[in-house]
Amino acid sequence: MTPAPPRCSRKRRSDGGPQLAWALVDGTICSVGDFAHLPPNRRPNASCPVCGNAVTFKLGDELVHHLAHDPGAECVASGGESILHLNTKFHIARELSCATQLRVATECEWCDRVETHVWIDGWTEIAVERGLGSMRPDISVLSGEKTVGAIEIFVTHAVDEEKARELDRLNVPWLEVQARVALVNEPTIWRAPAALHARRMGCGTSGLCGPCKQQADDEEDERDSYERIAKRRVVDFYKLDGNHRRDEFLMWERIRHGASVQSWLKGSDWESQRISGPRSSETERRLERSLRNHLRQRSETLGARVEFRTPWTSTPIRGFRRQREWDEAKQRWIKRRCPPTTFPGV
Repeated sequence: MTPAPPRCSRKRRSDGGPQLAWALVDGTICSVGDFAHLPPNRRPNASCPVCGNAVTFKLGDELVHHLAHDPGAECVASGGESILHLNTKFHIARELSCATQLRVATECEWCDRVETHVWIDGWTEIAVERGLGSMRPDISVLSGEKTVGAIEIFVTHAVDEEKARELDRLNVPWLEVQARVALVNEPTIWRAPAALHARRMGCGTSGLCGPCKQQADDEEDERDSYERIAKRRVVDFYKLDGNHRRDEFLMWERIRHGASVQSWLKGSDWESQRISGPRSSETERRLERSLRNHLRQRSETLGARVEFRTPWTSTPIRGFRRQREWDEAKQRWIKRRCPPTTFPGV
């Protein structure tokens, strides 16, 4: 791919549909604009990059510069769609061959917000229709011998699912660009380093802007996450006036994608800080310390003796009798004469 010629801002009109703008000159793909400064008698022989037939430079002052086949020549590049595809492909490849990074603009599928970001940079070569497995992407971005990006030009046929899966399988980021006359002709011609509008992106790209992607991730997490009770225990409060209160404390955990990601304790009117990460022995010890600090403060507030000798259990607690009873004569709490009823999980 030859370097880009000096850029001209002169506006020329188009004669109908897209015109062929690229030719083979001495085995090299060149833009018709590369030779606009030469008089007719110094212009080289050129051939069509598709059919190989001779083409003639049309470099006048009125029409968009282009190349023309000889009358009667048969070539698929004589059709508007094929020419538009070819012109777009070679133009983007030429621009990238002179650039160091490609910024792309994408339209969010949810809110239509347009965001731009660097899609790829640091390549060593840009190749047109270079083999990649069983495919030949329109444009390949190379780092050494490795394909690190692929660009497909869309006119009427989008990247099919089989090709998309193959590119994803090869872990090659790819994007699809809509071929447009405005993309390759002055005065709206695309030039690097301006952002190139991507119609579609693959290899793990969501097609959503940042806020919508976050919303989608949150909704997916919500669908694939839930909270459950991992353990529980009872705590008895024995007040000095003979009143008794029992509270049950629950160890909750949040499950996301089948794994524990957060743990915390919760009582009737208290909740501990949530600890992120898998529920582990260390996590449970931290929660236990938090509970003991809470019970110490609660004991002082209620003026009550607190007992939580019951162990943590993963099963519901039923029929567990308190371990003390009120002695009216002595006006104090004493241990029960018979052992408390056991419960599941002990």
